[in-house]
Amino acid sequence: NEALAKLDLRWDGAAARADALDQLDIARQTNALYWWLKWQGVASPSHAQLEEWARQLFAQSPADKPHQAGGHQFIIRRRRGVLELLPSQSA
Repeated sequence: NEALAKLDLRWDGAAARADALDQLDIARQTNALYWWLKWQGVASPSHAQLEEWARQLFAQSPADKPHQAGGHQFIIRRRRGVLELLPSQSA
């Protein structure tokens, strides 16, 4: 659900708040990640891949240390509570 993803990510059209997803269940995290990638122009990966990335990105950590996930042509990085989409080094 796109509207729910916007709420969960506190999406303003530019920044997506990853830290807002830490306390949500995996289904909501996966939904938010799916829509955020779609808004970035990325073709949707499988549901299993989205769940794996959500587990990597939305685990709580001390001082919000950087997390990263990905592997296709991009890397999703969480830094300072915000999601970033970067080209992978191998792309």
